[in-house]
Amino acid sequence: MICKLCKTYFLDVFSFDRWFDFPDLCPSCKEKFQVSIHFESIPIDNGQIDYYYIYDDLSLNTHEDIYLSRYLDRLYLKILDVEDTYDLFIYYDDLLDHTFYELGPLIKDYRKVFFFSLMRKDLVYKDIFL
Repeated sequence: MICKLCKTYFLDVFSFDRWFDFPDLCPSCKEKFQVSIHFESIPIDNGQIDYYYIYDDLSLNTHEDIYLSRYLDRLYLKILDVEDTYDLFIYYDDLLDHTFYELGPLIKDYRKVFFFSLMRKDLVYKDIFL
């Protein structure tokens, strides 16, 4: 089989219960891109930003980013669990990283903001409110 991320050939243990269920990732990519939800809380004026992300300290190329974005469903389920406790939900991607300073006027009216992203972005040192 061919790994969807690194494009290397790999062999997997064959069994009859996985007859039509082929693995997408090689064992090394499974270990490297293991899904786990991380959390940071950032205080802002009269409120807080709760920041959830899946991958910490990874630099992904476009192909990996597109493939691994399928794991955002875990954060979508988290949003459904806590939707009544937050005022605003924002998906933080590379495009938003370049225009982050424009969010200050939007966020300042809300007390509890839920940020989520695939990869960790450095929010602590960003100047949200210029």
